[in-house]
Amino acid sequence: MEKNLTTGSVFKTIIAFALPYLLSYFLQTLYGMADLFIIGQFGDGICIVGAEYRCR
Repeated sequence: MEKNLTTGSVFKTIIAFALPYLLSYFLQTLYGMADLFIIGQFGDGICIVGAEYRCR
């Protein structure tokens, strides 16, 4: 499918380009939240995920 991007609404063209990025960002955020939740169930999970040197 070929679409001419030089004609038509600029807003619709920008939205068409932004939607896949926004969807992937949303899914990546959900994955990170689920990951932190699962690791947090094992005690000092934030120390495993975090970038801190000491967690005591």
